[in-house]
Amino acid sequence: MYTSLIALALVGVSGVTPSASWQSYAQASQTVEKERKPLAVFLGTGQNGWEQVAGSLSSEAEKVLAASYLCAYVDTNSPEGKKLAQAFAMKNGVGVVLSDRTGAKQAYWYDGSLPQTELVRQLVRHSISTRTSAYPAEDSAVGATSSIMQSGAYCPT
Repeated sequence: MYTSLIALALVGVSGVTPSASWQSYAQASQTVEKERKPLAVFLGTGQNGWEQVAGSLSSEAEKVLAASYLCAYVDTNSPEGKKLAQAFAMKNGVGVVLSDRTGAKQAYWYDGSLPQTELVRQLVRHSISTRTSAYPAEDSAVGATSSIMQSGAYCPT
C-alpha cells in the first residue's frame, strides 16, 4: 500500500520516471549529512553490479531511490570494494545496506540477492524519516559499524 502511494506521489503530474543517481561510496558518505537522506549502498561486481542485488531495478525502485536516497555502488572486484564488503560482512560480495539519515547507523542489511518486491518494500520502509532513525543496527547480522559507514573509504563506481 505504501509503495503504491509513494510511487504515485513521485510520478506526480509530469509522468517522468526519475532514476537513481549512482555515486561512489566516498562521495555519498560525504553528502549524507548535508542532504539528510539515508544511504543506499549496493555491493556487486562489474559496471552495473547493483543489478546483482535484485535484478534490473524496477521503475518503482528507481523512483524511491531517486527521491529518498543517496545511492552508492561498490564494485567488490576492486581492492577497496573487497575491504568494504568484508566490513559490511557481505560473504559473496553482493548485497545492500541502508543507513539512517545521518549515515551513522544501519537501518537495513542484506547479504546476497533478494526479490525486487522485497527490495522496494525495504526501500520504502526505511525512507520514511520518522521510522528510519528509530531502527538500531542489527548486531547479529551487521558487520560494519558506524565508523565504517562514515569512513569515506574510496570505492570507484
